[in-house]
Amino acid sequence: DHPHPSNPNSHIAFDADGHITETTAYNSGSLTPLRQLTVTKKITNSKLIVRLTGRFSITTGFRSSIALFDAYTAGVANQAGGANNIMYQHYGLYNASGGDIYQPGAYEVTITGISANTAKTYYWFGGSIGSGTQKYVGLHMTITEIAT
Repeated sequence: DHPHPSNPNSHIAFDADGHITETTAYNSGSLTPLRQLTVTKKITNSKLIVRLTGRFSITTGFRSSIALFDAYTAGVANQAGGANNIMYQHYGLYNASGGDIYQPGAYEVTITGISANTAKTYYWFGGSIGSGTQKYVGLHMTITEIAT
């Protein structure tokens, strides 16, 4: 956690990674989170902004999913496409032509309704649909709490 300089009650959690190469299908029990981060809310009436930024690529002719969860159990099939996700994009990435073209991008979700002093872990998933290789470069996950 990094306190905001002008408001000691606001805070930002941050985590980053370098290169991730993934060939796992979105509905496989072997799928693991791209990034995960835990934050403890400080203010009941606030919003959590959960964001994933970086550069994304998938093999030409294939597509993938992007999903955000607040729970994860290793070995559970259909983790990214399951009913308990917070956000799910079945066409998270698509590459019609051109090989490994890394596109910069971001996914962001605003979450409300969580009480102060509650610790939550959020998990970003990306899984291929069909087959194909996904590559991620410079993924950054941030969670920002904003007083409302």
